[in-house]
Amino acid sequence: MSAPVLSLNGVNQSFGPIQILFDVSMALRPGEVHALIGENGAGKSTTMKIMSGDLAPTTGEVRLDHQFGP
Repeated sequence: MSAPVLSLNGVNQSFGPIQILFDVSMALRPGEVHALIGENGAGKSTTMKIMSGDLAPTTGEVRLDHQFGP
């Protein structure tokens, strides 16, 4: 199994007193195909913004090619 290209570990996201994401962890490896699905308001867009680097997580870590993100 190859090393993850992108990983989220224990990511939480809050906007003020409202917590949007709770302990999100995932690892994306080369050659894999993933889908992020859920109901409206489930946090899909917020997760994608964190994965793309547009939004820093409140807590947790994001790694891109073994480097820590914001």
